[in-house]
Amino acid sequence: VPFPPIPKEDHRLVDLSDESSRRLTNLLGIVPMSVSEYLVDYVFSQTNDPKSERFQAVLEYVFQNFQMLRNDAPNFIESLKHIPFVKTVTSQKTPTDLFDPDNQFLSEFFFDQDVFPVGKLAEPEHLLVLRKLGMKDQYKITAEDVKGSIASLSLSVETNKHQRAKLYDKATAVMTHLNRNPSQLEDSVNGKTLEYWVMNTAWIPAVTEKPASFPQSLKWCAGDE
Repeated sequence: VPFPPIPKEDHRLVDLSDESSRRLTNLLGIVPMSVSEYLVDYVFSQTNDPKSERFQAVLEYVFQNFQMLRNDAPNFIESLKHIPFVKTVTSQKTPTDLFDPDNQFLSEFFFDQDVFPVGKLAEPEHLLVLRKLGMKDQYKITAEDVKGSIASLSLSVETNKHQRAKLYDKATAVMTHLNRNPSQLEDSVNGKTLEYWVMNTAWIPAVTEKPASFPQSLKWCAGDE
């Protein structure tokens, strides 16, 4: 993938494509900047529209040459990771706002939530780059994330059997996370502890069909019988 053309109207830069310009810069002692330095100083720091055609072309170049570019500028990753260029279902977010869709636990925990990349950047080779740019794994789940997941569960009403199975998996993943991180229950979210939200939100899916082992002498209250 070739580097996208630099806008001609950018008069801050000297075009070194011809021999006379290169000779002049050598005489003046000007050190040519690397592609990484140009991206950091003139593209990433001044990007107002990550959806623009030019920025998308730059991204394609960056993802194809990521290892080389990150090695040429120590602040390359830091400059790129906070730009909201990653498409999700409903918006565009920064890599640091997203979770890894290849992680099965995260797929269950955040089922039906807009926290994963979609489209081209969700392809395996691009996910490798997003991870280096700060895309989160399961160890980065916060109390606020837990509250968001149980809020999502509480909004889910009766659905088809496939959907219910996904909701059970989601609730199980939340419980698994809380069992692994019980101290998180004391963290504050919106002015109250996470424990308050867990205890006062209807987020645990109930069994809707009588199990085969359920005693016949007892009345089944959760289903239709």
